[in-house]
Amino acid sequence: MLLIAQINAALTSDSASRASAAWAFAGIAVALMVCRMVSTALFERLGQRALAELRSFVAQCVAETPFARFERVGSARIQSALTEHSNNVAVLFVSLPVILTNTVIVVGCLGYLAMLSWKVFLFALGVIGWVLSVTTWCTYALFITSRMPRQSRIACLGISAR
Repeated sequence: MLLIAQINAALTSDSASRASAAWAFAGIAVALMVCRMVSTALFERLGQRALAELRSFVAQCVAETPFARFERVGSARIQSALTEHSNNVAVLFVSLPVILTNTVIVVGCLGYLAMLSWKVFLFALGVIGWVLSVTTWCTYALFITSRMPRQSRIACLGISAR
C-alpha cells in the first residue's frame, strides 16, 4: 500500500521532488524485502520447531502406549501421525506468512479502492462474497459426496450408471 501511495505521489508531484520520491520508493522496497525475508525465516524456524515437538510428543505417546492398544490401533495410523499429519502442521507454518501477506495486500487494496470509489468498492465486496459463498458450497458438496458410497455419489451427481 505504501508503494502504491509513493507511485501516486510521484505521478502528481513536480520533477524536483521526484528524486526524493524515488529514494523513498527504493527505501520502502528494500525495507519490505528485508521484512519479508526475516518473517519467512522466522516462520520456517517456528514450523520446524513445531514439527519436531509434535513428532516428539507422538513418539512419547507411542512409547507409553500398552502393547495391546498399539496392536489394535495399528502401525499404519501411528506412522501416518508421525509423517503426514505432522508435515501438514509444518506446511501450515510455512504458508502462514504468505496467507497473512496476501490478506494485508487485499485489505489495503480494498481500502484504497474505497477511497477512490465507494461504488466500485461495494461491487468488489459483492464479488468477493459471491466467490467465497460459491467456493464454500462447492467444497461442502465435494466433501459430502466424497463420504458417500460410489452408487449414491453417482445418483447424487445425476450421472447415469452403466
